[in-house]
Amino acid sequence: VQAKLQETRRHYDTHNTLASELGFVTKEYSLLSSIKDQFSTATQSAETRANLVETLHGIFGSVTKLLEKTESKLAESVRLSALSDAQFASASERVREYNTRVRDLQSLSLSLERLYAQAKQHQL
Repeated sequence: VQAKLQETRRHYDTHNTLASELGFVTKEYSLLSSIKDQFSTATQSAETRANLVETLHGIFGSVTKLLEKTESKLAESVRLSALSDAQFASASERVREYNTRVRDLQSLSLSLERLYAQAKQHQL
């Protein structure tokens, strides 16, 4: 059941990533189409060229903000990944320590059982 849940989560993560990429590609296509449409009319006069330059500056600002937001999300994901790795390493170490102590306890228990059996034989 746990494996099925993890697989489902991976599929949701993949879907969300692809959906996000589709959004970015769609926006990029729309942006390039808009620039292409405006470029031919923008070269006709100085005023339309100035408007095109102003529009391109606005687009550049929007893209810069989006880039900063995306880099921030990436940095957060990297931080969370490193934190998860550290937690996993710590948990793995605790499991190893637990297993070592269980083996030691089993060995000690076996030794005590042998001693108890020997003491019982000497009493008879």
